Amino acid sequence: MQQGNGDRIVFLDYLRAIAIVCVVIVHAAESVYRFRVAEYMGWTAFERVVMVGLFDLGRMSVPFFFLISGYLLLTRRYDDERCCRFWRRNWLPLVTASSFAILSVGVWALWRDLAHGGAWKILAKAGLYVGPVPCGILWFLPVMVGLYACIPVVAVALERFRPRTLLPPLGVAMLMTMVIPTLSPLLRRTVHIGADAVLSIGWVGGCYGLYVIAGGMMGRGMKLPTRAGGNLVLGGVFFLAVVGYTWLGYACGVAANVWYSSPLLFAASVCVFDAFSKMPNLQPCGVIRSLASCSFGIYALHYPILIFFVDRSPRNSVLSVLAAIPATLLVTWGIVAVAARCRFLARWVLLAK
Repeated sequence: MQQGNGDRIVFLDYLRAIAIVCVVIVHAAESVYRFRVAEYMGWTAFERVVMVGLFDLGRMSVPFFFLISGYLLLTRRYDDERCCRFWRRNWLPLVTASSFAILSVGVWALWRDLAHGGAWKILAKAGLYVGPVPCGILWFLPVMVGLYACIPVVAVALERFRPRTLLPPLGVAMLMTMVIPTLSPLLRRTVHIGADAVLSIGWVGGCYGLYVIAGGMMGRGMKLPTRAGGNLVLGGVFFLAVVGYTWLGYACGVAANVWYSSPLLFAASVCVFDAFSKMPNLQPCGVIRSLASCSFGIYALHYPILIFFVDRSPRNSVLSVLAAIPATLLVTWGIVAVAARCRFLARWVLLAK
């Protein structure tokens, strides 16, 4: 386990930094281009290669964040006292920071949509997690808050049982939340066979919980048999399969934009994560550490800044996407880094660690 100053796990900082860059990539891609069948058919071959590649690369962000959470939090030992401490020190700041992000970005989103009625009611319900978030890109926050509440319980289960004991129920969960939902759209379109998963898998947190549990299992020593280089190659193969699935979907007339329920995306993310965990020569880097520390704040606040740049750029332009990514990242990163100097904001609003 590579550690730098302050006992930080170096490879996790690198993955956090990569993940937040991927967040900006995917949102920039889908803000400049419309990923729909009709629009896709009008793209050039170059645009199809680059934009689908960027979009699918950006989808790696959420798996990395969930895997990191599982790796860090499911490897702890919990009793009654430690469980209460976890909820107080980890879960409660996540609740406050997420609510602030939902309210602040929600105000901006509703301000842009002047025809939207009942704005304050919508914001209040979203901030209390009893209604949908007004800005769809923040869907991740309520999911994370819910999963964090269950972390100590899952950690105890992982501690008590061997991984092979848990694989059968987790395999069923993957089948229901990942495999069937991924195949279903293409089966309907090609061979006209419908297949919808109907088993309730809420106990495991759906497909998102599987990423967290996978991270926890790897944190407890369950590794892939291949070395870092082999895992990177394998992860690249799975990623190319994700891109191929997306192209195939559009060729069949289905906007098969990859979601986190994709087993191919799951496999690619796990392979890359495991590869980084096996890189003992990764060195602590101040820039990487800062970007990793600011990652939550960047995620929470980047979208209005991204749209500011997108509104001033040509639509359906690869150059617009490539320009918006670094501009959004640098501006948001700077704002969060300065604001995080205030300890209160760093702990309760930005989750800067």
